Amino acid sequence: MIPFTTLEYEIDEDPKNAISRLKWAVEEVEPSWEDYMNWSSTPDTNKFWFGQIDHEKQRFSLEPAGSFLQRKMTVIVKGKVEHEVRVSKVKVRIGLDYSSFLWLSIVFLLTALVISDIFLTKEFNSPVGLFLWITVGAILPIISIFKSIKRSEKRLDVIFG
Repeated sequence: MIPFTTLEYEIDEDPKNAISRLKWAVEEVEPSWEDYMNWSSTPDTNKFWFGQIDHEKQRFSLEPAGSFLQRKMTVIVKGKVEHEVRVSKVKVRIGLDYSSFLWLSIVFLLTALVISDIFLTKEFNSPVGLFLWITVGAILPIISIFKSIKRSEKRLDVIFG
């Protein structure tokens, strides 16, 4: 995971109680290679996230629920609960998984190649096509990612705030 933001919450509870707050928002599933190879694989759930919660190690790894395409350009949430004197600290990292980051990097590389080709060949036939390529290929995924980060932050604030 490539983290974009880090959150930290202090809770006046035992670490086991702090991590149990996730139960109502997370559909716990076991990871398998078939999930990554199957284009339509997603748990059938009405919860915000699906993923793993390790109650013994006080760690969790979550992905947003939804279709394959919705999940591939959304964020991954990983966190852990640490016990300190009188409080529990929940440390959460939110970011993209490596495959989404690779896909986004390829799109940016292709966009840079298209723009450099226009300047090198001095042939610019379609400003509308370039505008659509930059908008759909580069700007919309970034907006989608930042909206997903904000949505995840708000949901985590409700759970741990």
